Amino acid sequence: MGCITLKKIPAGRERTIICKPVSGFSTTENTDNLMISNLSDYISLSFIGAGAFSEVLKCQHRPSNGVRALKITPKHLLVSSQVDSQAFLKEVSILKKLKHSKIVNFFESFEDKRHYYIVTELCEGDTLYNRLRRAGKFSEKIVLEIMQQVLEGVSYIHSQNVVHRDIKLENILFVSPDRFDLKIADFGNSSTFSHIKKPQGLCGTLHYLAPEVHKKEYDEKVDIWSCGILAYMLLTGRSPYRETASKDIIMEIDQKIFTELINCCTELSDDGRDLLNKMLEKDPEKRISASEALMHSWFYNHKDIC
Repeated sequence: MGCITLKKIPAGRERTIICKPVSGFSTTENTDNLMISNLSDYISLSFIGAGAFSEVLKCQHRPSNGVRALKITPKHLLVSSQVDSQAFLKEVSILKKLKHSKIVNFFESFEDKRHYYIVTELCEGDTLYNRLRRAGKFSEKIVLEIMQQVLEGVSYIHSQNVVHRDIKLENILFVSPDRFDLKIADFGNSSTFSHIKKPQGLCGTLHYLAPEVHKKEYDEKVDIWSCGILAYMLLTGRSPYRETASKDIIMEIDQKIFTELINCCTELSDDGRDLLNKMLEKDPEKRISASEALMHSWFYNHKDIC
């Protein structure tokens, strides 16, 4: 029988905004060395990390002897059991339909009285967040390679009528320490969309939110804005926002002239600045799509930049 130990969330990470009001993560409940019979096929190996409402463990799958990632979400953190079930089922449904080399593979899901569980492939090459923290910032060549892979994943997600809504450094994973292959993870905030029915609700992580998210209905272009913020952070090693309070950051998102900010990236090529400006276009109707971004000259004219 697998022994699952819940750990406290580490400080210092920006939290994801969930679409429904929820309480903060707490481990005051006695969950140490929690034994759950539903997990009899899994052996807990180590703690990987935690988000605002879930944590992820490295586990061994006994029947296959494979190593996988187990995402655990305590039900008591969420307000309505009806909403909980719908959100869990939606995430699982989306993960099941997504099959792409830049998306984490889904294995299975289950629940018990206290927790929801989602099992996916394990990416052991660390997060993009940790890689950037160690490096400080990346060269244009490395950022180009990263963004091409991220946009390939985002383009596929959008082709399946799914919007991720939480593209950020922490949700981009390296497959292994010795490979530069990336995958997009954590579809807890994702949603389906159509031209008739568009997503609503303040979802995502504050520094990556597109201007339209807190105003009205929006579409998959919110992911492109997040990709633009991601690229800026990779190039500069810092957030584009100076404010720290949530309400002030939201005002700054609306008021900041991003063209001026991007033009200050003097080490970035003209093509790179052009694509960044198109991803950070405040009007979603004018903002470039993921498939269009992949066709941008930046990815073809600068493969050999130093």
